[in-house]
Amino acid sequence: MTNNHNSHEITNYLDEINAEYYFNDVISLLIKLKPERPVEFMYFYFQRLNEYDHAGNRDFSFITETNRNRLAFISSCDRAFSHFDDKEEMLIGDFYQLITLLCPSIPETRIFEIPRLLKHEPNNKILFQELKGAFFIHFVYYDFLVGLKQLFVSSESTSTSTSSSSTSSTTGLSNSNPIAQGGGQSRRLIWCPVEFNAIKNYYINIFQEINDKQCQLPIEFIENAYLQKEVNDNNDDD
Repeated sequence: MTNNHNSHEITNYLDEINAEYYFNDVISLLIKLKPERPVEFMYFYFQRLNEYDHAGNRDFSFITETNRNRLAFISSCDRAFSHFDDKEEMLIGDFYQLITLLCPSIPETRIFEIPRLLKHEPNNKILFQELKGAFFIHFVYYDFLVGLKQLFVSSESTSTSTSSSSTSSTTGLSNSNPIAQGGGQSRRLIWCPVEFNAIKNYYINIFQEINDKQCQLPIEFIENAYLQKEVNDNNDDD
């Protein structure tokens, strides 16, 4: 019984630190590159892994596979963009070209969705500081944001009341804190009311320790991007 318990603990620990994943990755690189000094190659591989400097010029599937890889890619971007003025304005297409210099296989949708999240028109120039910050959050928390969107969005053909009822029954979330429905005329989706605290509880497993620091929920970004705040009509009544 004790041996089984210890074996289970060891397996959980190795899974938690992604040991098998990184060992398989370094072995695959050894096979592919066949370096003359393989031990030295492995030494520098794990040194860069420890320093979050291992995600440059890797494909998209690699940089998104683990939290460490995501943070390492963000660190690479931060270093590469350090010479840019945060007040400089940039088109989203130009920003996408910058990102592809570090990861040529990154999907366009990961970048071109950002203006909408920032409430900008696609062809507008945006402050580089805003673009960079939004991309970093969107990249690291992508799985959370996709799940969050599913909690809010229903098909256009579904009525608001039906959508709200369905959201409550399928997720167990309370509708006690309603969010304004709809949005701009061009919106093709209906936003379902949902309690924000329930979202935090529903996705609490996403916010574990990353890079030895407790992750903080990017509340302001999420509110601006996904939560439709209720409009105060008092000004219209004046």
